[in-house]
Amino acid sequence: MKRNIFVIYVLLGLVLSSCNETMELVEENNIVKTSLSFETYGFQTVNTYTLYDEYTYNLSINYRETEQIDVFVEVDTVALVDYNNLYEKNYNLLPSEYYSLAENITISDTETTIPVLFNVKKIIEEIGIEEAANYVVSLLVQPTIDSLTVNETGGGVILHVLVNEPVIEFSQNTLNVVIDDTTSVSALTMTGSFGFDGFDISNVSANENSERVSIYNSENGTNYMELPSLNYIFNGLSVDSVSGIMSSDLQVNVIGLEADSTYILPIDLSSDLYTLEPETIYYVVTVKPTAPEYEAIFELSTLQIVTGGYESTQVSFDFAKVASLLNTTEDELKNNIVLYGINTDELSFSTTYTAGAPGFWFNSDGNVGSYSGDNSMMYVEYKDDGKFNIGQFPNKSEAGEQHKVSLAMVYNGLMVRFNINLFITYGNYDLTASGPVDDTYTGIPIQFDIDDAATIFGVTTAELKGNMALYAQNAGSIAKVSTATDPGFWFNDEGDVCNWGTDGCAIYITYDNDKTFNVGQFPGFTKSGDVYNYTLILVYNETNFITYNITVNIT
Repeated sequence: MKRNIFVIYVLLGLVLSSCNETMELVEENNIVKTSLSFETYGFQTVNTYTLYDEYTYNLSINYRETEQIDVFVEVDTVALVDYNNLYEKNYNLLPSEYYSLAENITISDTETTIPVLFNVKKIIEEIGIEEAANYVVSLLVQPTIDSLTVNETGGGVILHVLVNEPVIEFSQNTLNVVIDDTTSVSALTMTGSFGFDGFDISNVSANENSERVSIYNSENGTNYMELPSLNYIFNGLSVDSVSGIMSSDLQVNVIGLEADSTYILPIDLSSDLYTLEPETIYYVVTVKPTAPEYEAIFELSTLQIVTGGYESTQVSFDFAKVASLLNTTEDELKNNIVLYGINTDELSFSTTYTAGAPGFWFNSDGNVGSYSGDNSMMYVEYKDDGKFNIGQFPNKSEAGEQHKVSLAMVYNGLMVRFNINLFITYGNYDLTASGPVDDTYTGIPIQFDIDDAATIFGVTTAELKGNMALYAQNAGSIAKVSTATDPGFWFNDEGDVCNWGTDGCAIYITYDNDKTFNVGQFPGFTKSGDVYNYTLILVYNETNFITYNITVNIT
């Protein structure tokens, strides 16, 4: 009767400590140690692996007294039968030839470890991996003296032996990363975990497999490109045995890869000893463009002859519009002008002024530079009310060259970009037309000789006429589309190209023949004493220019 009561207590312990057949380990301070008990008790899973010949599972006994005593552990078949009945299981008792433990244990301190040695190799060979999952070892600790009792809850254990394949499991099969296109080297790591002892990384291999790129794309509906071998270094596998973590390490250099594009690198994992889940991992790298965002981009152009000094020409822009784009007022912006020089990599800025502040010298390669006879090519300086002064380094340019530089106006974390084009002309000539107020569109001829222009360009007249165009200079741009009789332009009283009849429309200038330009007035607008200044551009073969500064005097 006493034995039956004890079994009931043991089963009660199993019920309290078992959930879905998995016992929650109970901390030592949750047991009142008035008697003999296991440190952990109830139904327990013993995980061992196929790569082991033997595996030791340690049971610890708690004993409250300091007096040395002897105990023994015996097989408890009654507890197993009752457990199967209670949980509707059909576990079998593992025969003793498949494990061993000491018959008698001397307790000489507050805790003693009892090793249970499982013969894993024998279990696999004679029982089999799947069948072994149906076996348990049911044990009960017993004292050798009558005065010592066994804790009714913690005196029994049922050890469920599971023989597992040694699995290395990666938490993800694909690592998706986004890397800025300015990042030279980025270290990427994927990790896999394992829960068994004796892991040897030399039994695992990892190799790139480009053939899987198309397979991945087909299965996932993507169109990723293979990561070029020049853009990565695969450092292989490493292991931290203490934490049970294996790492796959990759270094990626995205310089030179296409921005807004995605690349993939498949790595095949293989082992004759371990199971790898998955067998292929993928590094997926998306290259993010880091080029700055601009609220707007203004194109400004001007023309100059080769100069031996630092003379400048002025280009203007819509200052009110820029202030609005930068989310401020004109007055506020005027008092807080900040410019950045934009280098040709389109990513880096120069914030230290190298010309008259705020302004920059630029080198022949278009990057911001300091004033230097060796490298400086042109400068851009801001002047009041939306104007830039543009000039050259003396005698550095040649006729026919085009210099393009960029800068940004910055305010409130916003930026507006200005691309400034400086065209070096073959010549710059002044012409004058004078005449009374006229309301009949009658033109005033200005002498001009196309043969002279051909000579300046170094070509024949016929070649020039076959590849010729007429442009006009606005305050900050070049007008290429005629607005008067082609080729020719209407101009307003501020010096810019306009359409016929628009506000301020004042003067037209057309190419009359090979000897003259024709200058006329808009009826009812001009008056005696008015003086207008305009610039026509004779263009050969799209990139070669001669400018004519035309002054119109209304008498």
